[in-house]
Amino acid sequence: MKSTFILNFVSAVILSVSIVHGDVIAFSGSTCDGGEGSNVPCQEQCIHASGRHSALTPLLRFIVQVVADGPHCLTFYEDGGCSINVGEVVNPGGASCTNINTGTDVNSFKCSPNGVCAN
Repeated sequence: MKSTFILNFVSAVILSVSIVHGDVIAFSGSTCDGGEGSNVPCQEQCIHASGRHSALTPLLRFIVQVVADGPHCLTFYEDGGCSINVGEVVNPGGASCTNINTGTDVNSFKCSPNGVCAN
C-alpha cells in the first residue's frame, strides 16, 4: 500500500513537471479579438506565426497577447525562420494585448520572458 502511494505521488510529480504552460498568443484582428493562434511558451525560440496580422488596417500590424505575468520582449520577423527582424516591443504581460505596426508581413517571432530584447 505504501509503495502504491509513493508510485502515484512520483507519477503525479513527473506529470506536473512535464506539462508546458503557454505564455503568448498571436491573433489576427486589431485588438486580440480575431483568429487566435496557439498558446505557446515564451522560451526565446523561433515561433512560426504566419497569417496573424490585421488585414483591417492599411499598414500591416501584428497582434500578440502575453498571458504570463511580467514584462516580455517580443521580436518580430518577416521570414519564417526568425532572421529578418522587422521590429520589437516589450509587452507588460498579464494578458496585455500588443498591436505593433511592422509595415510588412510577420511570419515568425521570438519571445523573451525577461523583458530584454535580444535579436
